[in-house]
Amino acid sequence: MHGPRNSTGTRESRESQLPAFLRFATDPGSEQWRVFRFERDIVLIVKGILLVILFYYLFLTNWMEDPPIAHQEIFLETARRMAQRVVQYSFLLYTAINIALAFVMLGSRELTPRVTRLLVAAIAFLDAAFLAGMVLVTGGVESSLFWVFPLLIARNALVLSPTTRQILLNLLTCGACAAATIGAAYIQQAEDTSYATIRLMPFTSLSELPDSGIGLVLIGQNRTNHTLHFRVFDREARALIDASEAGFPDKQRQVAILKNLLEPLWEEPTLTADQQDAILDAVALITGQTQAAGPPALDLGLGFWLRMGLLIMVMLWLWGIRTLLERELRREEEQTE
Repeated sequence: MHGPRNSTGTRESRESQLPAFLRFATDPGSEQWRVFRFERDIVLIVKGILLVILFYYLFLTNWMEDPPIAHQEIFLETARRMAQRVVQYSFLLYTAINIALAFVMLGSRELTPRVTRLLVAAIAFLDAAFLAGMVLVTGGVESSLFWVFPLLIARNALVLSPTTRQILLNLLTCGACAAATIGAAYIQQAEDTSYATIRLMPFTSLSELPDSGIGLVLIGQNRTNHTLHFRVFDREARALIDASEAGFPDKQRQVAILKNLLEPLWEEPTLTADQQDAILDAVALITGQTQAAGPPALDLGLGFWLRMGLLIMVMLWLWGIRTLLERELRREEEQTE
């Protein structure tokens, strides 16, 4: 007689010390109200503060690194800059959706449990997708924003029962993180010119120009009429491009800009990294040969796999804890009955 009562009293005492949003319930109505209050009273406030901070950094500061002026004139946009602009515009859409959802959560108190679950899952996925975009433009695997992903997974474990829905949502969250990290690695690779050798060479006859080279991007200038000639070789020394500027009649504006860029560089023994970037991108734009010399295979590095492994471990660990807590709660309620 006294055993169950004491057990119930102990459980109630223990639960009374927990915040309301941590007191799991087997009753659908109580559980819905717990999740609703957590999202409304905690997540909504935190997200509102973060949106104000992000708006300041995205639109009122110069936190995005601009490409060199010569690069902008020739290639117009770098891959990183385009990704940053997409994130800026996505932020406006993300904010508008969150404002609409805030009105729904603040103004409605009669959502069904099913609608509440779907709404919470949609919000969580939207948060993960936008966070992935931020990770994409802030360094990928090296971004400090990566550490927000474990918090999103913990939030999902708190608001969703340990069912297939929670597992699926957390897997999508991990997938968003992986996609952002891989995308950042591709952007970094696109900006890396260390695999290509650029050579500027005035010539009188085409026979003076090298006819082979490993990862060589050769730009020759005719001493007589100052026309440019392009020869590009891949990492296996195969010729990809061998044509003069006359072979690209629809790219004469870009050719003229490239000539202005190259004018003071013909006698330079070395080129700066910014100059190499601008020249390579100009050649790619004029000839249609993207990153002409061809980058090496993408290497994500050990850090990527360690971080993804960490996210999977956190996901499984929290899922297991939530499962055990709900089983214990049901067992205690059965004993009480």
